[in-house]
Amino acid sequence: KIDDIYSSPMLRAIQTAEIISTKKKIIIDDRLKEIDYGLAEGLNYNELHHGFPNIIEDWKNKKDICFPDGENTKDVLNRLKSFLKFLQKDLSENKKSQIGIVSHNVILRCLIGLFYKIDLTNWHKLIIPHGKVLEFQFKNNYFYPNLDRSLLQSIMKNIAFKVK
Repeated sequence: KIDDIYSSPMLRAIQTAEIISTKKKIIIDDRLKEIDYGLAEGLNYNELHHGFPNIIEDWKNKKDICFPDGENTKDVLNRLKSFLKFLQKDLSENKKSQIGIVSHNVILRCLIGLFYKIDLTNWHKLIIPHGKVLEFQFKNNYFYPNLDRSLLQSIMKNIAFKVK
């Protein structure tokens, strides 16, 4: 029953979108891409620390530093906000009832952090489950998270945020 499905241009996201919606055309949107790790792509923590020690130090000081030749969390958040603004207009004007979005970990952390007003310096602690639907409803030109309490608690178990 999905009216449209949007996907990151990454192959694994497109393949997931194809599984979800076999009959709909997939709308590729670069704003849904994972964070650009730049020169740090593929490095583990020790390699990152050895090659770019300033990044680790800045993280300890709660700075949102860019990866070398890449992005930081705020860059990803700005892409997400741009997509959400587009989506608000599209949903309002075209009267769609259900859409699907396939994206990546950092985009989803930004989404949860934004809507639950979590400090950006804690977003890396959010645990985004793979293969789970994170449902948001759109009413009165605004998005509202509609997450099961136990799912939300598991996402936020590493931060000081309690679901009542």
